[in-house]
Amino acid sequence: MTEETVLSFSVVGLTVDYNVDNWVPKKGQRLLCSLCYGCIEVFKDGQCVGKVAKEAPNTCKEWLESNGKLEAVVISVPKKHRNKGREVPVVFVFKSVKSCLMENIKRGIKSGISSLQKKKKSVSLKDGDSTENVHNVGQSVGPSLHHILISN
Repeated sequence: MTEETVLSFSVVGLTVDYNVDNWVPKKGQRLLCSLCYGCIEVFKDGQCVGKVAKEAPNTCKEWLESNGKLEAVVISVPKKHRNKGREVPVVFVFKSVKSCLMENIKRGIKSGISSLQKKKKSVSLKDGDSTENVHNVGQSVGPSLHHILISN
């Protein structure tokens, strides 16, 4: 049996908006993302704790609709903004089985990131999982993305 090739890349510079008083984001937490009613929600221990910021490219939704996996890894303490709720800086880690469809969606996400960069946003796309240097606080949210991809 051959092992399928995994397509993996990270987007750095976006945030998760959250308003849940009973969740304290900690550096290194890995949160699962899921498409719910047209927006990407972020979950910790099965509870929705936030949403991906509106500035994220719409093609991120296509990634999830096409059975791609998406995690948000907290990289620093939350930022508070007046009248905007709270924002948590994260690295989004995208993983899926490599296919032409997923490569095309990745190109769409990269194009969306380029548009944000033109608006002077500090956002970048990097191949692979760029969260190895983020201190993991041991707050797992379930099976790893690698385990999910192999078992599906």
